[in-house]
Amino acid sequence: MTLFLNLFACGVAGLAIFLAAQSARSMPRRVSAGDNQLRMLIRGESSPAVVFDSFGPVNLEIWNRVQPGVARFTRTVSYDHGGYWGSQPGPKPRDARRITQELHAALQNAGVAPPYLLVGYSFGGPYARVYAGTYPQEVAGLVLIDPTQEEFMAWLKKNYPDMTRVSEKHLAAQDELGSHQLSLDQAHEALLPHVPITLITGMKPQDLFTRHVLPRWLESHRTWLRPFPQARHIVTTNSGHEVVLSDPPLVIQAIREMVEDLRKANQ
Repeated sequence: MTLFLNLFACGVAGLAIFLAAQSARSMPRRVSAGDNQLRMLIRGESSPAVVFDSFGPVNLEIWNRVQPGVARFTRTVSYDHGGYWGSQPGPKPRDARRITQELHAALQNAGVAPPYLLVGYSFGGPYARVYAGTYPQEVAGLVLIDPTQEEFMAWLKKNYPDMTRVSEKHLAAQDELGSHQLSLDQAHEALLPHVPITLITGMKPQDLFTRHVLPRWLESHRTWLRPFPQARHIVTTNSGHEVVLSDPPLVIQAIREMVEDLRKANQ
């Protein structure tokens, strides 16, 4: 497992496992995604449906401190990616397009109708962008939580190549880590629909290295947002990359505000 994954692609699986103990009242179920089945947790009612996404090695329990709060005011969906945790393996490569196709099929088969507000955390950001570009008519908004950006990853690869190097094992397996560059390329090419966007940047340093690279991380978010002048950018110094765990109220409030705005716009 590379440091890239640990620092910038939701390397918080251990905490997610711990949080799983808090979800006894939740009842995830397996839903067909076509060639495989995905473990999904659906809670709440009303529209738009909020769909949470992250990086495959992190299970749906990463959202345990966010999903219950959002489910109080709208329908919510979290899930395990194919081949991880409670979801069955699916076709390869495990790139953003494949992840998107499986999520789309599973939402349909679970009876969760659009419109969707996509919430992408870390590498879930590129996945959400690919979904929005593939199914623009289904997406009502995007909330991107400290999302991985292709510009930043290119800079990191150039200046700190050891941190972004992916093992031959992952490349040969064509798993999500081995397919991450393909996914970033697909996100870069995605044409987003004209929908509200909120982006949260965590700027609390965790160590000397993150203190050094965080300004570049923030700039990558600002650069990506420039073509979207109506987007909302929330910069927090209370949390680092683990914002969904350390500041759930901030995430819930950002989602609530977008849900309320979308409902007002449809009145």
